[in-house]
Amino acid sequence: MTISGFHIEETIDRETSGNLEQLLLAVVKSIRSIPAYLAETLYYAMKGAGTDDQSCGFQK
Repeated sequence: MTISGFHIEETIDRETSGNLEQLLLAVVKSIRSIPAYLAETLYYAMKGAGTDDQSCGFQK
């Protein structure tokens, strides 16, 4: 789906930045596919040497 010839993600990327951009992209991804959004979030939280416990839903 496009808006003004651009996909919504492209428009968000071009028109916003920072935390607002991250929030809007997360909303779009979760609307398109909740399982894919959660899988991607967990993948990046557990990728690398350490684990981002907060993103995984763990409380300290």
